[in-house]
Formats: sequence, C-alpha cells, structure tokens
Amino acid sequence: MAFDIPAQPLGDALVRFGLQAGVSVGAGDLSRCGPTSRAVAGRYRRAQALGRLLAGSRCEARRVDARAFTVVPRPRTTASATAPGAGAPVPTDVVLDLTVTATRRPSLLSRTPASLSVVSGQSLIGSRIDSLQDLAPEFAGVTVTNLGPGRNKVFVRGLSDGAFTGRTQSTVGLYLDELPITYNTPDPDLRLVDIERVEVLRGPQGPLYGVGSMGGIVRVVTRKPDLSRFEGRAAIGGALTQSGAPSSSLDLMLNAPMISGRLAIRGVAYNEIVGGYVEDVVLGVKDANRTRRTGGRLAASGVLAPRWEATLGVVRQTLRSDDSQYAQGGGGPLQRNTRVREPHENDFTQAYASVDGETGIGRLRVSAAYLRHAFDARYDASGGLFTFGSLARTGVFDQANLVRQTVVEAVLTSPSGPRLQWLAGAFVSRTTEYLHLDISATDGSPDVGLYREDRDDRRGEVAIYGEVSYALTPRLNLMVGARAFNASLSTDSLRAQQAITRTFAGTLETQDISPKVVMSWQATPTKLFYLQAAQGYRGAGFNTTGRVNQQFSAEKTGNQPNRRYRPDTLWSYEAGAKASFADRRLELRAAAFYTDWRDVQSDQFLPSGLPYTANVGRAANIGLEGEAAVRVDDALNLRFSFLVNGPQLKQRDPTYPARPNASLPAVPRYSASLVADWTREVTPGLRAVLYGRVAYVGDSILTFQEQAASQMGDYVTARLAAGLETPRWRLTAYVENPANALGDTFAFGDPFTQGRVRQSTPLRPRTAGLTIAVAF
Repeated sequence: MAFDIPAQPLGDALVRFGLQAGVSVGAGDLSRCGPTSRAVAGRYRRAQALGRLLAGSRCEARRVDARAFTVVPRPRTTASATAPGAGAPVPTDVVLDLTVTATRRPSLLSRTPASLSVVSGQSLIGSRIDSLQDLAPEFAGVTVTNLGPGRNKVFVRGLSDGAFTGRTQSTVGLYLDELPITYNTPDPDLRLVDIERVEVLRGPQGPLYGVGSMGGIVRVVTRKPDLSRFEGRAAIGGALTQSGAPSSSLDLMLNAPMISGRLAIRGVAYNEIVGGYVEDVVLGVKDANRTRRTGGRLAASGVLAPRWEATLGVVRQTLRSDDSQYAQGGGGPLQRNTRVREPHENDFTQAYASVDGETGIGRLRVSAAYLRHAFDARYDASGGLFTFGSLARTGVFDQANLVRQTVVEAVLTSPSGPRLQWLAGAFVSRTTEYLHLDISATDGSPDVGLYREDRDDRRGEVAIYGEVSYALTPRLNLMVGARAFNASLSTDSLRAQQAITRTFAGTLETQDISPKVVMSWQATPTKLFYLQAAQGYRGAGFNTTGRVNQQFSAEKTGNQPNRRYRPDTLWSYEAGAKASFADRRLELRAAAFYTDWRDVQSDQFLPSGLPYTANVGRAANIGLEGEAAVRVDDALNLRFSFLVNGPQLKQRDPTYPARPNASLPAVPRYSASLVADWTREVTPGLRAVLYGRVAYVGDSILTFQEQAASQMGDYVTARLAAGLETPRWRLTAYVENPANALGDTFAFGDPFTQGRVRQSTPLRPRTAGLTIAVAF
C-alpha cells in the first residue's frame, strides 16, 4: 500500500495511518511512547508501515486482527506477542479513530459528515450477540420487526412503509461487505460469526447505493483472509429458556495462508438450534417455534500484483422454523389457537468476486455477485376460506418467493488530496423474482385447491454515479453527489380460482437522477458540524394478486388496489455534529432531521387476506437522535443512544382508507439504550469481562388504521453477559430478558385473522446461556 505520513505528534500520525491503511488503531497512554513519529513515505504492508512510524519510539505495534492494531510500550525482555484469536482478550486501549467504508471510501468515523454508527466484531463476541435483531437496540433509530427468524423487516430513523413484507423494495439496504443481500425479501438473518464490524449509515443513500436505501443502509463487514498467519477458532454454546426448549450452537473458523503474504483462505461454518417457547394449544404442540440455522462462508484472497488484490467467496445459509412465534386466542401469553402449523424457511446463497487495486488516477474496485434468495412461509387460512367459496374448516395459505440477482459494480476513488477528492461508479443489476401463492383446504373436502397465483418479475437497473468533495477553506468542505439511473420492470401473472383464470402482462421503465449535497465544517480536529440534503427513491410496480373477480383501478380513479402503484420519493434534510473531549474519553454525536416522503408505497392485505401494494399518501418525520460514548476509566466504558421522532402520515391518499394523521406503522416515537462494558485483568494473562444493556422501545402501531388490536411496543429489554478470557480461550455466560418481561414486540402473525383477533409477539422468555470458545 502507498503511505504518505509526515513526522508529527504520535497520536495524529496514528490516526492518519489508520485512515490510509483502512484499519483501526488503539493505544493507551501515548506519552510513554515519545512525542513524535517517524515519517513514512512509500509502499509498504500495513504492519511494515506502522513499524517504521514507531521506529525510535518506546512503543511497538501488535496486530489484533487483519483490520486492527494496538500500540503498547515495548517489553523490557523480548517476547513474541501472541496473536489473539476468538478467545483472545479484547484490548482495553482507546481506539484513536475507527476507519469505516460505508461511504464507499475509507474515512475516519469522527470526521465523516454523516449519521454513521459502528459496532465492532469484538463487541459482538463479548456481548454474545449473533443476529441483527439482537444488535439493533445498540444503534439509535434502528427498528426490526419480530415476525420470526428470517422474516423480519428493518427500518432506520422511523421511515416505515408498513409492517408487512410484499412486493415493495426494502426501505433499508442490507449489505454484506460491498454487495446487497436483499431486494424485497426479508432480512435473511445471517448469523454474525467472524465479523469485523457492523456499520449503520442513516438517511437516504440513493446517490451511492441506489434503489431501496431511502432510510439508510446496514452493512455487515466480514473478516477477510489473513495472508500472513494461520489461525482457527471453535465455539460451542448452550442455553435454557424459561418455559421453553433448550438451545445450542457450534461455530468454527479457520484461516490458512496457502502462500505466505500472497494467498490465503478463510472459512466459517456454524450450526444453531434455537428452542421454541410458544404452545399450539389446539394442536397440542409445546415449544412449537423451534428454529435451526446452518451455514457458512468461504473466501480466498490473493495478491495479483504489488498494488492489486482479488477476493473470491461464497456465502450459504439455510434457516428452518417449525412454526411461527406469535400468540392469539385469549389463552396464555405464550399460547396460540391456530388449526395448522405455520413453518417457514429462508435459504440464502451468494457467490461473489472482487478485484481491488491502484491505477494511475485512483483506486479501482470491481465487484460482481450472484445471489439466490428463497423464502417460503405458511399461514393458517382457516379463517378466510369462506371468502374463496369453501365451507371447509381448515385451510392453509402457502407463499413461496425466489429471487435471483446478478450485480456488477465498479467504483473508482481519487487519491487523498489536500482540497479535491472524487468518486465515480457504475452499477448494473438484473433481478428475477418468482412468486407462488396457494390457498387450499386441508380437511379432506373436495375443494382442495381454492386459489393459486404464479407471478414473474424481471427487473433491470443501469446506473452511473459520482461524488465530488472540495475544500473551500482548510476547514469548510462542500460535497456534491448524484446518481443517474434507468430501471425497467416486466411482470407476468397467472391467477386461477375454481377453474377460472386471469392473466396479466405489463412493463415499466423509469429514468431519473438522485442528488445529494453535504456542507461540513471541521471547526477543530475534534469537532465537526455538517448540513446535508439527500434524496431516496423506489420504482413503480403492478398489483396482480386477488380473487379472480378482484377489480383493479387505474391510478387515482377509484378505491385501491390500483393496477399500477406509483414510485415514491423521499427528501431528507439533516444537521449534525460530532465532538470528542478529554483525549477522546467522551465522544458525542447528534443529528436533527426532517424527511418529506411522497406517494409512500406500503404492502397491505385485502379483505380476502391476500397481499397488495398501496400508495398511502404523503408522510413526514422530524426527529432528533444522539449517541454518547464515555470512557469512565481504564476498565469501564458506557454507550448511550436515543431517538425522538414523529413519523406521521400528513396527507392521506384519497383512495386509501388510512386514519388522518396516522403514525407510520411498526416504528416507535421514542427509543433509547444504555450499554456498559467492563474489562479488568484478574491475573497476568486472564481477564474478566462484564457487559450489560438495557433498552426502551416506545409504543407503536401495526397499521395505518390504528386499530386497538394493532397497538404494540412500550417495553424494556435487557441483556447481561460475563466472561473470563485468555489469549487462547474464552468462557462467557449470558442472560437475555433477565426480568422475564412479556412486552408485545409485534402485533401480527396471521393475515386471515389480523384485525379481528388480538395477535401479539412476546419477548423471548428469560434465557440463560454459556459459550466456550477456543483459539488455535
């Protein structure tokens, strides 16, 4: 890699090294090292450059992992530092600044003019968190619905298009490293094993990430193959749930250099069984909602040339749940009276390749991926069979979704310059979606097949985008970005009901430009202020689902569903500030925002229980979010986050029956969390670690109608963990929901009884677990 770091105060030099190397650097008291650094100019490996920077000082660098170093005083006697594995102690040094890449180029977290939050992979290990749903409370303004594993939607900053999953594209882009992992399917709920960090970038990201990022993006960054050392890790865990079934997990990781310094592979495999806790009373099944999650990743990285690297990889996960996890029927809070079991599956596969290197004008990264994402679910349709002309008592609604997507993207970024920086990219995607819906009677009556639909959607997008950043003064910077795109859609549908069929075929094409403007002022090296305006968008589509006599209206001419639902667009305006005090012992971030969202698309249900997409009107949200990190002493760290906002439907579409000025569904107006972690050396080589989190989720509604049955939220969750660790092993005990609270996290389970019968999804009952991890 190329480095250009002049001799300067050591703390500033380490921050600059972290930015140029794309790594994070931690350090304790730098006064023990010496006042200044050595200059580093030229091409070096990261460890070599950091060694030259510290040459002549009284400190040395130790590698924490492939993307992190810690700076410590040199030992009086020469001893080889043990490279930490999964069971290694988490360094307690202050992280001088995190290097993040959610903005498509390496940047320092504290100096990025955007609402950006990061949780490190080491924090996930210490808190025993392995899913995005468990992690969400630690991010201000991130909400995850709770329909079940592999079935959830993610919202950021109160921008909810509704609680149900249908044809609309997600409002939040989910990314694994550089590439998207969802389109309009739910979060695949990938297990967070061997993760480097999780980044959340709030606000519309249309210019950089395109369609489906109007609320922001959530990016999971995996650990890359390490070209220089062999390492492995194994972890086994078990847990007991009060009034539920036990759970277990097994995680494995292996990193192996094939050619030292030039080629390495890294593999991850896992298997998890999550015990159920909901009882199907009518069917006599206890602990019905058991889930099994199995998967892994395999990646190979190699050096093609002195300035070029390539990575190939594959990701695979299968998720099977025996039943859903909501309660209904007036029994206990963990009981349900459905007549059939409601299993669901979520299968995710991604193969990808990337090439990254330096050209004569900047750094080029070319990525390509093929994604296959299948999602199947069953609902109890017994309550809606009469609508389809059946007198049967028991029936099912089966839904099968299959998405295949091919993506190719190229991004060219300029070298770091004193005043001008730029970024240019090109994006091409091809997506095919297959949907199969089937309603059948299951009690032996002759009318077994009552309704069926087979639908194919073929989507294409071609886009070019770019950003230009210019320093108007040494402290004042202006960034302008835009994305020009062409999106196409072709839809074919065949519906059949009682020997009657209906067909539909339609095409759409859209061209537009999505802009973004950011003005930032670096008042001091530790204080940043910025203003931002950005646009997000989603394309139009067709409604085809409904009984064969279902009438579809032309746009704005009759009651919905309309045959064609309109695109929706969102403008977001944000003012933010970041500051640190007392040598970064106190770090603060705050942002005030206002969003104007027109022609909001929302997935809803017809009276028959079948899904459709509506334009519900014009929404707005005004809010304030904040985060604070406090290093109390060398052992204790505190993190606090909050969101106060007012998501509201300001103008109802005259053809949609929403309550005037209704809140946006599934997102609370108030949320907050407090996280504490404490680490102390008990004896040489042995550390004790404590973690605690308490979070409040305010009340919210399920639908735009704000029925009494749709109220949910207004509960407190907690999580505790304690561990002992050495450089080779880690023992962690944890308790989830220690107070055994029963708050309603999601007031939905079955579209055929929703609104007529109270449905609720309780928190998982008190669960205590133990995990043992060994590194080798």
